[in-house]
Amino acid sequence: MRSPRSSSKESVTMGFETLILAREESYAVITLNRPPANAISETLMRELNGALSGVQTDDSVRAVIITGAGDKIFCGGADLGSAFSGGDIDHFIRFGNSVMRKIERFPKPVIAAINGHAMGGGCEIAMACHLRLLKETARMGQTESNLGIIPGYGGTQRLPRLIGRTKALEFLLLGTQIPAKECLELRLVNRLCKDGETLNDAKALARQLGKRAPLAMAAIIKAVDEGLEAPMARSIDVEIEGRRRGHPGLLRQARARVQGALIAMDLGIGGKVALVTGAARSLGKADALTLAAEGCKLAIVDLNAEGAEETAKEINSGGGQARGYGCDIRDTAQVQAVVARIEKDLGPVDICVNNAGMIYTVGQLKDMRDEDWEFNLAVNLTGTMKVTRAVFPGMRERRWGRIVCMASIAGLMGGFGQTAYSATKIGVIGFAKSVALEGARYNVTCNAVAPGIIAPNASLSPLYERMVKRVAMQKEGEPEDVANAIAFLCSERARYITGAVLPITGGMDLFTF
Repeated sequence: MRSPRSSSKESVTMGFETLILAREESYAVITLNRPPANAISETLMRELNGALSGVQTDDSVRAVIITGAGDKIFCGGADLGSAFSGGDIDHFIRFGNSVMRKIERFPKPVIAAINGHAMGGGCEIAMACHLRLLKETARMGQTESNLGIIPGYGGTQRLPRLIGRTKALEFLLLGTQIPAKECLELRLVNRLCKDGETLNDAKALARQLGKRAPLAMAAIIKAVDEGLEAPMARSIDVEIEGRRRGHPGLLRQARARVQGALIAMDLGIGGKVALVTGAARSLGKADALTLAAEGCKLAIVDLNAEGAEETAKEINSGGGQARGYGCDIRDTAQVQAVVARIEKDLGPVDICVNNAGMIYTVGQLKDMRDEDWEFNLAVNLTGTMKVTRAVFPGMRERRWGRIVCMASIAGLMGGFGQTAYSATKIGVIGFAKSVALEGARYNVTCNAVAPGIIAPNASLSPLYERMVKRVAMQKEGEPEDVANAIAFLCSERARYITGAVLPITGGMDLFTF
């Protein structure tokens, strides 16, 4: 469910133990709040990870600012007492690095409002951000060598990339505190700010970014990030891929964004009524936009009624036809009522995409509570059944229907700490195959798709880097990769395909070395 929205005149503030998250206008401000030095602890890193996850899925947030409490120190680095008291130093460093990569790969611009000195891990947080504004009297530096250690959060890698190998080595070896003016000259920061104005200047920049196309910004960030780590030929391919995706919020461009082969085939589903659950954001939204681009009339169903209406509004503004509906798919009465409303507003449902689902808990079986297991089951499997049951009789009577169920690679391979989620997804596969048998003689097909690592949600996991290494193609998929496959399965071109399970994994399910 999407995080709370805020209007341009209000600020929504959320408190954590070690930081403050505030949503203001079209941006969010994350303030590191561990006075006097805003030092990094494991709790701070976990809360920073959670705060970023929350704003990533909030479409009202177009940019993020990270700053420090007070006006003297942005972040003084790791709290060594906290960091090493638990004994699991390796975990502390690895998890912190995953958070740094999350910042670096974040699909919305992240601005470091460096309102005081940024040393050690504080400098590393700032360097992971996309843009850096520095108070004119502050200093930055990777000063770990003064303590007889080396940077642990990527400082030895990011500093040379930003200012060059020669100067970076000098600063790293000597543990130099770099004055603000020199930081600007070395292009370590984008600009300097007057004392007391760093956060205000960052907010002004965030407002500017808030007026830019979100998906264009996300594509630029991804292209730059991946391009820096690849040979030039591959880097150009990354940019071309980003440009090809375009802006799916505009249906004319969305049609062009659907791969050329699909457009050339003419999917033959123009005018069909398509119900997509969980379509307020992410995969479900991509499914809805792609089907709308093919000429379907969309019923956007989501627990988040406001989000469903916004997706519908986006489709309508691009020349499509859509309506948004709030519904808890666990509730039989609500499901039956919403299907009746859809049939009244748009017509009988021809296509049903059971996208809604969630990973409610991640944890080992020994810690599984009955209520956690049952909640996963209620949403992912029982909810899918209830929606399908509501539309299936009409499809059977009209002798035409397309049902697609969202499974997962976790349903095919299992997942450590995902006993409940994996069980529901293999259950979805069995359900889809059984519905396929019941619908086959009535020209009603039912298939399942099993996505692997799909952006942007996959990058929220601290295990993201390890997961990508298991993918044969060595990269994550995009929501439209799933949406395009679903559109094909809903088409006349797939009329002889039923009971199939289509992995969309980039080869994650293959045995790779």
